[in-house]
Amino acid sequence: MRVLLFGWTRGGSRVLSGVVQRGYRRVSLETLVRYATINSMRVVLDTNILVSACWKPGGLESRIAHLAVTGKIIACVTSEILAEYHDVLSRPKLASLHLPAVELLAALERAAILVETETHVTASADDDDNRFLECAEAAKAEFLITGNLRHYPSEWGATRIINARTFISLK
Repeated sequence: MRVLLFGWTRGGSRVLSGVVQRGYRRVSLETLVRYATINSMRVVLDTNILVSACWKPGGLESRIAHLAVTGKIIACVTSEILAEYHDVLSRPKLASLHLPAVELLAALERAAILVETETHVTASADDDDNRFLECAEAAKAEFLITGNLRHYPSEWGATRIINARTFISLK
């Protein structure tokens, strides 16, 4: 059984108040977290990864997005990150990407874990990038995947900050 937290499972079961109802079987949130930890790694995807995934459907970033929406990796987001995804992917200069962007965002919202941050980070010169570091810290993500390594430190707590090529070479 593949389960995605705070969204929908592949079988269509709905997560309600920390418990998944699947037929007659109820699974606690602790069991889901343990299962997810064993079978997937937690990652935070910078917005530029999603833009590149839409630009180049066969590229490395697209492969990473596919891993995230299919539950092979666990994408972690905050409400601020989701808002940035929507804002950037709906900009007029990216109008040619509208359909793939809408489909990717919808699939990612179903698959991702929504986390709440508790700390305010100021490590990056670009304040928007600090939201990704906050998410990585709160989610205890193993990786933050970005196309712009110079905006981030090489590590943030237990999170390694890497590009798409490096991530794919690890898988």
